[in-house]
Amino acid sequence: MKKTIKDTVLNEIVINKSRFITFVFPINSLDEIKNIISSMRKQYYDATHIVYAYILKETEKSSDDKEPKGTAGRVMMDILHKMELDNVLSLTVRYFGGIKLGKGGLVRAYSSTLSDALLKAQFIFLKKTVLFSFSLSYQDASRFDKIMDNPISIEKEYQDNVVYTLRVLQDDYLKYKNLLLSFSSSYRQIGYKEEEIYL
Repeated sequence: MKKTIKDTVLNEIVINKSRFITFVFPINSLDEIKNIISSMRKQYYDATHIVYAYILKETEKSSDDKEPKGTAGRVMMDILHKMELDNVLSLTVRYFGGIKLGKGGLVRAYSSTLSDALLKAQFIFLKKTVLFSFSLSYQDASRFDKIMDNPISIEKEYQDNVVYTLRVLQDDYLKYKNLLLSFSSSYRQIGYKEEEIYL
């Protein structure tokens, strides 16, 4: 099941005097990715390499940033795929310590620091939800509020009737609809939209 991370995580390791600082960011847009990479390049202007890999829905990209081809960004990308991650940017800052690690050593270093970072992450999963809106009389709304079973989110707007917008798991949609139909003569559905979101 696809998942992303709830908050940014950080991990740092030192191998043969080379320092690897790895960040994993939850991301939602290409602009956000560009801004993060630009900011990190300014912050770590003296780093030897700034390697990254990201997956954003159907878009993905990796950069070795002058490390030997296939030893850095691609390595991190493979881990993101193996973990079934989406909407994430992994970025590793490397300060060269004067001792060459070789291709095998670089692969192990970049994979280890990212894997260790992900051990610290809290994951949230992509789930199918329904966003639906409906109206109820004030009397029925008062009854519904007492028996409603915690939706993912709820908004209410008070007009001639009470207009609700609920987000529920797709599997729970019929339960809510049948509940409303069972006790309310004023129930009127206004909108319905299926969406996959991270929860």
